[in-house]
Amino acid sequence: MCKIPVFMASDENFAPFVAITMASILKNTSSFVEFYVLDSGISKKNKQKIINLNKFFKNFSIEFIEVDTDKYFKNLPEMEYISKSMYSRLLIPVLKPKLEKVIYTDVDVVFIKDIKELYETDLDDFVVGAVSSYRFKECEKEYLEAKHRLKISANHKQFMSGLLLINCKKWNSLNHTDRLLKLASELSDNNLLKLCDQDVLNKYFDNNYMPLDKKYSIIPKCLELNFDNNEVETLLNDAVVLHFTGGELSKPWNNKKQKSAQDWWKYVKYTEFKKDINKIYNNYNKGRFIKSVFSIKNIRNKLKKIKQICICGIKFRNKYKIKTNFSNKDTFVIWEPCIFSHGEVVPGYAKYLLDLGYNVSVVINPNQAKDGLFCRLQDKRLYINNIPMEYIWSAISKLDFSNIKGLLITTGRKESDDSSNYNYK
Repeated sequence: MCKIPVFMASDENFAPFVAITMASILKNTSSFVEFYVLDSGISKKNKQKIINLNKFFKNFSIEFIEVDTDKYFKNLPEMEYISKSMYSRLLIPVLKPKLEKVIYTDVDVVFIKDIKELYETDLDDFVVGAVSSYRFKECEKEYLEAKHRLKISANHKQFMSGLLLINCKKWNSLNHTDRLLKLASELSDNNLLKLCDQDVLNKYFDNNYMPLDKKYSIIPKCLELNFDNNEVETLLNDAVVLHFTGGELSKPWNNKKQKSAQDWWKYVKYTEFKKDINKIYNNYNKGRFIKSVFSIKNIRNKLKKIKQICICGIKFRNKYKIKTNFSNKDTFVIWEPCIFSHGEVVPGYAKYLLDLGYNVSVVINPNQAKDGLFCRLQDKRLYINNIPMEYIWSAISKLDFSNIKGLLITTGRKESDDSSNYNYK
């Protein structure tokens, strides 16, 4: 009998969605499925609820594998809606080295066809298979930015990490887990991780993975943005996996109006999380109503948070202004336009101008203003403005150039994939 190993990763918050993803697989798959849940803190109560899927399905086993995220991923960043458990997929082959080939799936997905065909896909000599991203019409700038930021080959087709087919034997023979964790740490230390595990995997498997068919990762909300009507219909008919990627409104448990949400909700009835899911839905939508009237939140960057106030749908953000804290007539402004490089040259220019007797106001993107960048340059005449990319030009344009000593732009080169470029006048 064919046994298909399927891995998922979850903490307590996502436990209900583990059960729904499992139910969708079991409902549509005739083979025996061996589930392995990479557990980052699921309660005993919720584990039992997941196990109780055996009231409806008999073709599965389940093992919870505890993963100490602080041990393995302590210094790695999280995403707004996803905890560090997302990095657990990097450990799969070393946690179960006797398994030859496995499937990894996120838990914001449902399978609507048998997974046997996916499992039996020949990886040839590749260690990992994944679905290449097809959101070019929608995310072209983001893809170019990622390649520039991570220094990935120009012809590499970036893939989505929500579904992976892994050859564990080859993975372990090449010691990929240790190398991936080392790479993740290096990228994190340099503030280069934006999509976290997906960035790490794309950097590591640059031009070295098996592209899987789109049908194994159909993102319903993105189809109409990237394909014509006939293509959308074909993709949905062929779909094996529906992936509800994105923020809160993209999740069917929050938004029943999300495209294909009904294909997710029909599996809720097979689990013991029906009340939990309905509570999540009701609480979220009550909260949405309150937020639509009034809300305050921090957005965008971590080094300097931007306050956004929303009143009856109208958004107000605090405006950035270049500060000096001293007389403008004695001030030299230094502007570093690049987002991810050349920040290291700024302290040298600042020191030079300070030595000439000027006050110095530095304008730099938070991605560049890393901890310690100015640690050896402590001076009361120096002021650092950490301003996000989208606000820098506005702040610079409001400078009274007739009233400052000068403006030094430390980088002026043009790169087609660097969205920090401006037309200087």
